Amino acid sequence: MEGVNETVEKGWQIAVIRSEMFQIHQKVINTRMQLIAWAKPSQRNNGKKIQLLTQKLEEMREEGKDRDWESWGQVKLDLDRVHKEEEQFWRLKSRALCLKECYCNSRFFHAYTSQRRKANSIQRLVTDSGSICESKPDLEQHISEFYNTLFTSESSGTGPELLQHIS
Repeated sequence: MEGVNETVEKGWQIAVIRSEMFQIHQKVINTRMQLIAWAKPSQRNNGKKIQLLTQKLEEMREEGKDRDWESWGQVKLDLDRVHKEEEQFWRLKSRALCLKECYCNSRFFHAYTSQRRKANSIQRLVTDSGSICESKPDLEQHISEFYNTLFTSESSGTGPELLQHIS
């Protein structure tokens, strides 16, 4: 997870001039693109990682009951994590290929994009004070304030304690 802070900061600090909501939207996109670029080198190594971890598990299996069970459990967890990363990589790649090949006028494509739009919309938010925002201007204001606080020095939750919840 080295370099995540710098990558997020770099993506968020790219200057954008327009309305507040557009700025936030564009900054999220910029940050996402920076994170994708940051993650690409590590994605290419998943096959090698899977092979090494599987080999390590096999070696530990041959040790029988005398193996270090804590290490055994950790290697299995690592292998599961790398398999999930590999699965996520191919899921994203297949979606990108589908969009690149542009079956844009197919019935499937329109149903798929409509479903994604519905899933990606925010209908209401609960603020820090406990009140509920439902109108578009209130949602825009709350989201804008949230991200401005999150990515400025006003935020109290920066540093390693923020990253410990990322898997």
